[in-house]
Amino acid sequence: EFVSTRLGIKRDARVVAASKRTNSNDFDREFYDFLINIDSYAARNQYGISSSDRPQTKEWDRYFLTTVGIQGQQLFELRLQCNKEDYEKDREELLGILHS
Repeated sequence: EFVSTRLGIKRDARVVAASKRTNSNDFDREFYDFLINIDSYAARNQYGISSSDRPQTKEWDRYFLTTVGIQGQQLFELRLQCNKEDYEKDREELLGILHS
């Protein structure tokens, strides 16, 4: 779902962290937390013939924070995203939201 349909777009994704946790306040239900970093690069000239005609520059650098839980037969997901600078500044607050 992170793939772009625009020409000349390249995305680099990395799983920064993945963990499993149990919430004792919620009947010991298991949750899975993921932190994914994605960089998006865009070419200003999508129709250039050679790669030198299509230099790519960083469009954005974002973190995707996801918590997945299962209850009964249903999958529940909470997803947050923010740019890299905001994540570094507000990390504790974002993780508090995911773990609530």
